[in-house]
Amino acid sequence: MLAVTITNIQAVGGELRVSFRIVPSGTYLTGGEIVNLAAAAQDIRFLGLAAAIPASGAPINFKIWDQSGNTHRLATTGVLAIAGTSSANCRMACVTVDGTELAAAAVYPNSVLNAGAAHGLVGEAVFQKFI
Repeated sequence: MLAVTITNIQAVGGELRVSFRIVPSGTYLTGGEIVNLAAAAQDIRFLGLAAAIPASGAPINFKIWDQSGNTHRLATTGVLAIAGTSSANCRMACVTVDGTELAAAAVYPNSVLNAGAAHGLVGEAVFQKFI
């Protein structure tokens, strides 16, 4: 399960950039855990007026990384960002060193849990601004 909180929403030109934080816990779901930005809570460090995404389409870019600077690879496990068709159904998938996805109901590896707890797994979704 992923706890997702929005930390910042910023309009840049015709784009809307949504920054978020992820804390994984429990067991993994095959195909990746859902990163539901539409239902995400407002992070206590939120910058802005409200953590609501005024966009209805799919993200045009979606990234997740370890806040310590590691992109995609956390020790023996890779974290992959998978853009969805809306802000409610993006996913975070985890794969092992050989590229095999974690098994269904597998406990999150310590590398992913520690990254989420210590440094924080963070990400950014970019949407076309709602007009």
